Amino acid sequence: MHVLGNSVGARVALELASRGRALSVVAIAPSGLNTPPERIYQGAAMSLARLALRAVAPRLDGMARSALGRTLLPTGLRAAPWRASPVEARALKAGFAESADYWRLLWWGILADVPTGMQRIDCPVILVQGTADVIAAGQTPRYLWLIAGSRFVPLLGAGHAPQSDAPGAIVRLIRQATGAAPRPGRTASVTDSAA
Repeated sequence: MHVLGNSVGARVALELASRGRALSVVAIAPSGLNTPPERIYQGAAMSLARLALRAVAPRLDGMARSALGRTLLPTGLRAAPWRASPVEARALKAGFAESADYWRLLWWGILADVPTGMQRIDCPVILVQGTADVIAAGQTPRYLWLIAGSRFVPLLGAGHAPQSDAPGAIVRLIRQATGAAPRPGRTASVTDSAA
């Protein structure tokens, strides 16, 4: 399968690839290679996001209908939060305010995770990070040293969720990654891996 993930989801995508379960990966701002100070910052930022969104959860649907609410809700995730749609703003309710295992995910996915086995990845990997990402800072390029053949693509002006800020660029990267992957049932050849 071809895998796309963002943040902790990108870290899961890389883990799947390390276990031979991915044909290609587009990893957007994967967690895991943050330094101790970055872990503290990210843990605090994600904790505050959880608490704030739980506090406004009863009013979140109404906030998502107003331009001001749609700007406030995704601040920190998007470089241009005022461009968020009502659907995108409402999605924060399930992802942050109502997530049953939020604290466990925060602990294991951001604070305690240390990636291993990245050298086993043998599928095309594109590492992506927005240049205006205030959550994950510059940790994504650190994966370049662990994953042979991976490449890093910065998305100018995009935030931690560049699929919202630059959806066209993400679609192009998905096409590049899937196009470079060997087809199931075929052995990779020199031309396949060079594509």
